Order: sequence, then C-alpha cells, then structure tokens
Amino acid sequence: MVFLRKIFFIVMITFIIVLITAQIASTFLLRPILEREIRQIFKVPVRIDSAGANLFYASFWMKGVRMKNAPGFSRPEALSARTISIDLSLLSFLTSQFVVTRILLKDPQFLLEINSKDESNFTYFADRALEHFNKFQLRKPKLIHLITNYTLEKFAVKNGDFQLIDY
Repeated sequence: MVFLRKIFFIVMITFIIVLITAQIASTFLLRPILEREIRQIFKVPVRIDSAGANLFYASFWMKGVRMKNAPGFSRPEALSARTISIDLSLLSFLTSQFVVTRILLKDPQFLLEINSKDESNFTYFADRALEHFNKFQLRKPKLIHLITNYTLEKFAVKNGDFQLIDY
C-alpha cells in the first residue's frame, strides 16, 4: 500500500510539473504558432503582440492582433483587435462534443472593402478559410471523427467598429 501511494504521489507531482511547464511555455510558444497558422490559412501577414493559454481553464488569448488586407485591396488592415479570447469546455469531449463556451473580441476593427472589380475582401478570407477546412476534413485525425456535435455558446464583441468601403 505504501508503494502504491508513493507511485501515486510521483505521478501527481510529475503531472503538476508538466502542466506548470506547459503553462509557462505557452506564453513563449503560442504566439509564433498562431501567427504561422493564421498566415497559412488566410495567405496574408498577421501580427500578434502576445498570446497565451490558461490550461487550467481551457482558454487561450491573443493581444494586439493585426491582420493585413487581402491582395488587390487598398487599405492596409482588414482586422485588428486589442484582445481575442476563446474559452473551451474540456468536459464536453467526454460526450463527443466540441463546445466553445465563449469567444470575446475586445476593441475589434473590421474592414469590409469592395474594390473596383466588385470583389470583397471578406469573400477572399472566407474562400481561404473554406479551402483550409476542406483540406482538414480530408485528413482529419481519427480522434476528431469521435466528435459529433460542435457548439458555440457565446460570442461577444466589446467596443467594436465595422467599416464598409465601396469603390
């Protein structure tokens, strides 16, 4: 019994150390990973001032997000936000669901631009996102096949600004 208790404590301490290390590493590693992935999806430069995750509450955040506009459009940025945070429900995975409990955008500025060819920059971004997720659908891991329901519970925007420019 004493041997099992020692093994249990060693496993628990190792788990806590790994979790704390991952929490600290997320502040250094998450920003470049998110920038690269968003850049690959939308094919435009993206800058994130800082990013991090709270592994204890299953949430991650990005501060100082700036996404350049699509090629062929005059304005420099299509999206900027002071903070973007996303909270997930880890318990939902036990029921084959993927639940995003909250997406919060603080001080976002969206720019919808229609150029002289009647093309929209949002159409460009939507097409890139759809193309990426279709590729993901074809090669999605077996674990994701177990998820049968996707839910977004709350979407909030604080002090947002939406601009429409039509040439």
